Amino acid sequence: MAMKGIVAGDLGGTNWTLALIQKDKVVAKLTVQPKSKTTKDVVALVNSFLLTHLLKKNEVGFAFGIGGPKIGNVFIDKSKKLRIDATLLKKAFGKNTVIMNDAEALGAGLPVVYKQFIGKRAAVIIVGTGLGGATGIVGEPFLPGEPGHFSMHNPLTNKQGTFGDLLSGQGLVMLEKKFIGKKIPPENLFKHKDKRVTTIKHIFSETLGWFVQHMILGIKAEVIFLWGGVIRSNKDLLGQKFKSTLYKHAEKEFASLLRKTKIIVIAKDELPLLGIARMAQKQK
Repeated sequence: MAMKGIVAGDLGGTNWTLALIQKDKVVAKLTVQPKSKTTKDVVALVNSFLLTHLLKKNEVGFAFGIGGPKIGNVFIDKSKKLRIDATLLKKAFGKNTVIMNDAEALGAGLPVVYKQFIGKRAAVIIVGTGLGGATGIVGEPFLPGEPGHFSMHNPLTNKQGTFGDLLSGQGLVMLEKKFIGKKIPPENLFKHKDKRVTTIKHIFSETLGWFVQHMILGIKAEVIFLWGGVIRSNKDLLGQKFKSTLYKHAEKEFASLLRKTKIIVIAKDELPLLGIARMAQKQK
C-alpha cells in the first residue's frame, strides 16, 4: 500500500499543531490550544485529524516534536501541565513513530529552508512558553539541551536564577505583573507605547543578548536560529538593546566571532513539522 504521507505533530506548552506532510509540503494543518496536554489528548486529537481527512493509521507515518525535557520516557514542560509518554504514543501509533524534542525537530527542518547553511555549526533557540534549544551541524541530527537552566543573575529578584526565568512566555508574565500589574498577550504587549512596557522590553532584550552570546561562544556557532511565539511576534526585541548586550564585555577575539555569526528569526511556522516528517520518512 502506498503511503499517503506523514502526520506530524508540534506539541508545545501552549499550541499544538498537526499536519499532513507530503514531499516536504504541508497539505493539511490543524492548530489548537488544548486545555489538557496528556498522552490521551494527543491520541484523541490525532484520531480526530485522521477521521477528518479520511486517513487510516496504516496509510501514514507518525512523528511528534514535543516541548519540554524528557524524563525517562515522559516529556514534561516547566509548568508540568504538559505530560506526554513516548512509550504510550508508540503503542498507539506504531513502533516506527518518531518522537523527539521540539528543538531537535526544528534542527531537523533547517535543511528544508536554509540549504545555504548546510554544514555550518549552529544552535536553535526556542523562546515560547518556556526556553528550549539544541545544537548541531545543519543537515545532521541536533542535540537537544536545557539552556533554560543556564545560570544568570536575575535583575528582578537580585538573586541567582536561570535564563529560563525571564526568556519565556512565563518570564514575560512575571515582568508584566511586576511593572504593569496585569497579563498582556506577547503579540500585543510591545504595541503599547508606555514607559513600563519599554522597561520590560529592555530587560527582555538585554537578557536575550546575554543568552545568545553564551550560546555562540559555547559552541563557536556560525549561525543562530531563533524561533517561538515570543520572538516571532516581537522581532523588535532584537533591536539596539539586544545588539549592544550581545557584544558587551566580549574579549577582542570573541567580539570578532560574535559579529560574524548570523542571527536568523525563523519565519516558517511549519519548520519543526517538516523536520520530524523528514525523520519519519527515513524510518520507513
